[in-house]
Formats: sequence, C-alpha cells, structure tokens
Amino acid sequence: MKMRFSLVLASGLLMCGASSVHAAALMDEQHARSKAINILMGDPYGTTSAQVSKTIKDVQLIQNGKTACGTSKNPVWQFHVVVPQPVNNPETPIDGYLSLDARTGKRICASLPMLD
Repeated sequence: MKMRFSLVLASGLLMCGASSVHAAALMDEQHARSKAINILMGDPYGTTSAQVSKTIKDVQLIQNGKTACGTSKNPVWQFHVVVPQPVNNPETPIDGYLSLDARTGKRICASLPMLD
C-alpha cells in the first residue's frame, strides 16, 4: 500500500511539473504570426490571410525590454504593421505595432487604428 501511494504521488508530481513547463513555453513565430493575422483580419488590414500577412513588415520576439507598449518583463511577440494606402482612407497610411503575449498569444496592446 505504501509503495502504491509513493507511485501515485510521484506520477502526480511529474504531471504537475510537465504541465508547468508546457504552460511556460513560448509560441514560435509561426503560431504568433497566425494569432496576429486573426486579430488583424478585416478592414483596413485585409480580408484574407495573405492580404493581412503582407501588412506585417517585421516580427520580433522581445524577451525582456522595450516594446511598443513600454517596458515588458514578460516575453512579447511584436509585429510591425504597415498599410501604405488603406482602402477607407488612402491618404492616411497606417504604421504601427501589435504586441502579443509570447506564451498565450493574447493581445497586450496595439498602436493601430481599429484595434486601440
């Protein structure tokens, strides 16, 4: 009985450790880009994944430091988004940033119209 309890306890601790490691993992650029495209989908950024993807000019993983949102202690995927001639207002180009939590993909901030 004591041996069985030890095995159950050990396997439980292993599962807890594995889940916390998994929760702490950072998204790779491809997954982060997919999240960003889903957030940006629609006017003025594009109505297809390909159109939205063309507006993303740069992607950067910032582990600890200055982002478009300010200083971050947590990892952030930062996307530089540029729309030279938006359909709704061609005379006013869009040039800003979208920042996502590098673990969850949730939006942290955006300095972009329609996402403020």
